[in-house]
Amino acid sequence: MKRNYYISEIKLNDQIKYLIWFSDEPVDGLVTDASAHNPKILVFKDKADAKRHADNQNITLVDEEPILQDFDLIASWLENITDEIDCKEFLNCWNMFTDVATTLKVEFKGDKKGKARNRIYDKLFFGNNIPAITPEGEKYLPKWTIEEVGLIAEIMKQGLMMFRNSLKEV
Repeated sequence: MKRNYYISEIKLNDQIKYLIWFSDEPVDGLVTDASAHNPKILVFKDKADAKRHADNQNITLVDEEPILQDFDLIASWLENITDEIDCKEFLNCWNMFTDVATTLKVEFKGDKKGKARNRIYDKLFFGNNIPAITPEGEKYLPKWTIEEVGLIAEIMKQGLMMFRNSLKEV
């Protein structure tokens, strides 16, 4: 299968930045400074810089508007943990943490399969209410236990720290 590259827009520390994300079944990942001894995910200040880098590396980008992933929302939630969880944002960030961990070959707690972890991930997934799998006229709103909220907090805290530590501004 052909690897497809996309510009990904992130909000982190009250700033909008850009990454180059790729989809290559079965593994997704991010563009790094691969020549470095300790590779980091490349972060660009604007879309034009990301496009220039892609051109310089002979990377063809899929022409699609990036979807914003709000890591500040996760950071803010971690400062005041509640059972009010935005399933879409949390799942998007969780999936990005997985892609970072895969790219850099590091461990991410959210990738360790287990009953509690799988249940939480499924609740986030179904809480997105994707039209193709949600019956018409219905909406799934997950109810979170104290234990689940605690595990989500552990996963998001570790993921956010890993994400922040993996970035290199270009």
